[in-house]
Amino acid sequence: MNRSPGRTHPARRLVLDMGGVTFLDAAGVRAPLRCHHAAEQLGTCLEIRPAGDMVRRALTICRVADLFHLTA
Repeated sequence: MNRSPGRTHPARRLVLDMGGVTFLDAAGVRAPLRCHHAAEQLGTCLEIRPAGDMVRRALTICRVADLFHLTA
């Protein structure tokens, strides 16, 4: 996540569109988890939108759902 040239403040929120996700296993959870950590270091909130049942279930099973702002 690189900042745009001339931008002095990080965005308040980064939205990750996972609406088309039909399968997500533990290995697939790693990508949004890495995005979350990078966003956190920049003082930015990562939001997953829309978070379908498959995404919610995988994040819950991996016990990381609380790290993300999940929206339907």
